[in-house]
Amino acid sequence: MIHRIHDELSHYCIPYQTKRNAWILGDAPFQGNIYRYTSFTNLLSMLEGKFYLSPRLAFSDRREQGEYTSEYIKMCYKSTIDRNRQKFRIKVQEKFKLSTYFNVSCWTMEDKESFPMWKAYKGDEISVRVKTDIHSLLTSIKDSNVHLYCGAMNYGEEENRIDMRDILFKKTEEYSDEKEFRLYAIKEKYDLITHPSPMLLSINPEELIHEIYFSPFVQRSKISDLCDLLIDKYPFIASKLNYSDLIEY
Repeated sequence: MIHRIHDELSHYCIPYQTKRNAWILGDAPFQGNIYRYTSFTNLLSMLEGKFYLSPRLAFSDRREQGEYTSEYIKMCYKSTIDRNRQKFRIKVQEKFKLSTYFNVSCWTMEDKESFPMWKAYKGDEISVRVKTDIHSLLTSIKDSNVHLYCGAMNYGEEENRIDMRDILFKKTEEYSDEKEFRLYAIKEKYDLITHPSPMLLSINPEELIHEIYFSPFVQRSKISDLCDLLIDKYPFIASKLNYSDLIEY
């Protein structure tokens, strides 16, 4: 089934330059900077050359797993009048199940800092905002045994999603403020009996990381001490460290 998924996505994605295992959604893909709000632990993993991607099943939005709030769409899935339509619905449900095993990294195309995004990562741990661009994201990944698909999310009203492009790259308009850009890492084979698991890709951190911004909820004196420790271990980030423009501590 994976081969059929790749064939289906190839209708909507174009190969990314000379990187043979990467494709980008659309004829005129987004070319600007992208940003990832994440934990300090994940940042340390990036600096060590490991890039964490969670399984799609871990997302809280139940539509990612094929659920709907529209009574009409739910009724269509329950209908068993037409046997051919029933077989088609089963195939769509199989696509959704398979997609929950794909590993994902979520970024935003919004250049301005977002207070809600910072707040979503507020907790006991220091959070960060990592800046890169699509070219650096894709070319920094060393693994060649996975297929990489990336693109900007499309937002709109809830509708029945039947092709893999809409399953992977479409969300309802309530999420449009996120201006999300997604990277999927898809393996050649999945064991659908086991539980989906996270993935660590090997990366070149010097190529991936353009800038790092620290949480506005942490005192700058603490961040300054932390930056000194990071620079001692990773000298290449010395010019890439920044305070948030927000002050919330």
